[in-house]
Amino acid sequence: MSTCHALSVASLTALLASGCGGGATTPAPPSPASQPSPTSPAATTAAVLSVRPPTGFGALTYFTQHCARCHGPEGQFWGEKYARDLPLDQLRATVERMAVGPGQAPVDDAPLTALTELTHAIGTKMPYAEVTAIERRGTGWVVDGEAGTEVRVTLEAGGRHYPAKLLDSGWEADLPAESGQTVDVLATKNGRTQRTRWKLP
Repeated sequence: MSTCHALSVASLTALLASGCGGGATTPAPPSPASQPSPTSPAATTAAVLSVRPPTGFGALTYFTQHCARCHGPEGQFWGEKYARDLPLDQLRATVERMAVGPGQAPVDDAPLTALTELTHAIGTKMPYAEVTAIERRGTGWVVDGEAGTEVRVTLEAGGRHYPAKLLDSGWEADLPAESGQTVDVLATKNGRTQRTRWKLP
């Protein structure tokens, strides 16, 4: 991913079987972490991807280390038509080829999927957030992840919402033990929200 060639890519909405949806609403700030709200954060665009476990791979960290010197931080050097032309399988193949060649850091399987999702999000100006780890802490869960610049991250689990705390290296959120089997991560910026779904251990 270190080449100065701009990648041409297409919609990632068919990436996995869950599909996407949207509808214009008025964005609302999340409730304080100490008092999670049962109401859903608003979003103008949301895509629910199929459930996946965290991989320990940080796509944004990878991009910063292997791609940004040519493509700019979070792909600012890409053109306006980036991420609009290639079908999913070609997008994934392009990302894989760039990682093996110019990036000199091959990826495959789940990390390649995460990097492809990041590539699509950058190109279509969608907010991006991912889960890198979910671990037990006391009687609940601690969820760690990465997110794009100025992206607000909110977790949805067990019918409630939990704002993430921003850290120097990403974000973190605490969930109670009774959160269920999955957690949705809502990444919001400039009135647009991307939703992804993750499996709790």
